[in-house]
Amino acid sequence: MVRIIVRRRIPLKVIGGEVVEPNGLTLGSTTIDHQLYEHVPIPDSHQTGLNAASTGVKWTSSFKFKWYKTLLKTVTIRASWSASATDSVEKICVKDIQSGKDVVCLQGNNGSDQEESTTDLSSITDGGLWQVYSAVVTASATTTATYNIDYVVVELTYEYTVDNIAQWQ
Repeated sequence: MVRIIVRRRIPLKVIGGEVVEPNGLTLGSTTIDHQLYEHVPIPDSHQTGLNAASTGVKWTSSFKFKWYKTLLKTVTIRASWSASATDSVEKICVKDIQSGKDVVCLQGNNGSDQEESTTDLSSITDGGLWQVYSAVVTASATTTATYNIDYVVVELTYEYTVDNIAQWQ
């Protein structure tokens, strides 16, 4: 898989508190809100035969990504996974490596295109690294129980206005 980074340049300028389009038309002091989404497919997330008969971490992605809290508003994890036994509970999480804390998790016996988001960014280390891992929370009574992860994608949502973009100029 390929990491896709979406960037959007806003061709507006703020002159004397007024928002001005490239053609010189003044829009007034209107605040323009924008959202930017960065979708990060986790390349090594497809896993099969992970042991669900005991608790603990069963897989950690080899890929680590840097993030910054500036303008970051939401962290979303999306995944599909399945288990061979119905009595186990697995979780798939985005973890801040520096703080060691989970930022957002999905949890259950199985899930198809499940999604969970958080706006609580207090456990994120600005400029730190994050990665995805999976663990068994409740072990299956079946000694041969396993689970599979089909895919994991992390979506970072940034929100900005013309005013805070103008501060960067």
